[in-house]
Amino acid sequence: MPHGSRLLTVPGLLVAGLLVLGLGGAARQMNPPRQFFAAQQGQDPRPDLPFPDNADASQCGLPTLLGNAYTGTLTGVYQGTLTEPQVRLYDSHARARVLAQIQAGTRVRALLLVAGPQLDYLLVRAVMDGKTLEGWVPAPYFQADARTREF
Repeated sequence: MPHGSRLLTVPGLLVAGLLVLGLGGAARQMNPPRQFFAAQQGQDPRPDLPFPDNADASQCGLPTLLGNAYTGTLTGVYQGTLTEPQVRLYDSHARARVLAQIQAGTRVRALLLVAGPQLDYLLVRAVMDGKTLEGWVPAPYFQADARTREF
């Protein structure tokens, strides 16, 4: 092998190696989450509910402030059956992300109500072990105290 060819080969290998390493890193950084592909294929990545959900969250009403007097229990019960022993608290009424899970039977304070065409959602707050948990729950999983049943 002539001397000039060897000089071109070593730098060429270095450049090729750096390109492969660089492109590999870029490919790893650009991989979208699995939820993206599920949404693109028409699949809903959100957990199933035992009752009809709102087909389009943008069709829901504006949040209504409930105040501090609205208290109740997260039951996880639908039509007499415990369907969600750990009630999920979502980031919004669109249910894009689960923020936390709370044991069914936990006492909560309802802060906001969003009325939907099919299903209403409540923003609830619970204090457990000195930690405040807050998120949106489907209204069927909330049982209001007797004095707050008007909503």
